[in-house]
Amino acid sequence: VQVRIDRRFDDIVDRDDARLDIAATAAKHANELRLQALLAPGRLDVLLSQLGALVEAGEFEEALAIADDALARIEAAGPDYPPFEDMDYVGALGNLRMVALLYLGRTGEATAQLAASSQAREFGEENVSQVLNLSLHYSQRGLTAEAREALARVGDQLSPYGRLVQAQARLRVALAEGDR
Repeated sequence: VQVRIDRRFDDIVDRDDARLDIAATAAKHANELRLQALLAPGRLDVLLSQLGALVEAGEFEEALAIADDALARIEAAGPDYPPFEDMDYVGALGNLRMVALLYLGRTGEATAQLAASSQAREFGEENVSQVLNLSLHYSQRGLTAEAREALARVGDQLSPYGRLVQAQARLRVALAEGDR
């Protein structure tokens, strides 16, 4: 991508070279991960990689269908017989489903999905990533009270990146409320 968009490389890069076709590369990556997911049906992390690749390739309907199927399998199995060995990633599954919904223009469903995903525990802890994403999502839509409520759920045990996202969410809420 960088080589294709940076005009400094124009003299040495053939823009028609198939190796630089971003869409084809994304599709190839998605195909590779489809196979990996078929070979590891009990691994949610592999399924998440596949969903991420499908979203990157613009295959939003397929990503949504796969996410819906996985969530239905989880619901049907119940907590005693989980269909995946790494159930701590359920919040991330919901987050990728939300992204697909957003790209499909289904904002209301996306918001509901992200709110639900933010409730999932991750490795026995609060799902900070999804809670911060929910706060950002709300603030982008002008729902500052809801964004503040989500931010209040985030503790202070954050990674440096988490603190950065938290600061961004706080800034967006403040700007949306006219507090410069």
